Amino acid sequence: MYCTDGFFDFLYETRNKPDIKVMSDIDSGRESLRRILCIDRLGQISEKAEAKCVDLSPAEREPAGAVKVKRYEIRILPNLTMPFWILSSDASNKKAVLYCHGHDKYGAKGAFIYHGKTDVFHRFVSVRLAEQGYTVIIPEFIGFGEMQYNRYKQEDQRGCYSNSALALLSGYNIAGLRVFQAMKMLDYITDEMGFSDVSVFGTSGG
Repeated sequence: MYCTDGFFDFLYETRNKPDIKVMSDIDSGRESLRRILCIDRLGQISEKAEAKCVDLSPAEREPAGAVKVKRYEIRILPNLTMPFWILSSDASNKKAVLYCHGHDKYGAKGAFIYHGKTDVFHRFVSVRLAEQGYTVIIPEFIGFGEMQYNRYKQEDQRGCYSNSALALLSGYNIAGLRVFQAMKMLDYITDEMGFSDVSVFGTSGG
């Protein structure tokens, strides 16, 4: 009787809906999307991305054989440092893949570490690509793995809800934050790593 479900449903249904007219005008649609995702606002507070290599944990060394794993971290926004992993082999084809992991409580590491999972829909894809000569870059997206709001972090759950709510309360949204992370990662891949041939691969939320 006193629950707030109906009230918040009403607020959602009567909200000011953004006017996105993407079909007939690509440039206009792109600008509308950038505005909704707050990309330009994030760009105004972003920092120069400088990555540094950090030590791997034993589990992160799991993809053995021809595939080498390196872990880096890169500061992209004030008080926000993003870890990412690079998978490669000696048989490089001079091409890179930005691998956007999906919903997985292990985050980016779930893309190349087994963790005893049975739902392995994206397991080994990154490793297979590296074996074929691609340099695979796997960033950790906000709300997954190690990039969670510590106050609400729970080991057996993803942090989508708490991080999304906090982003909305701050005038941003988690979708825009993740897109911005991917954009900064692409900049690093092309500008700092020197790749001109870059593909993007994603699963689920990626």
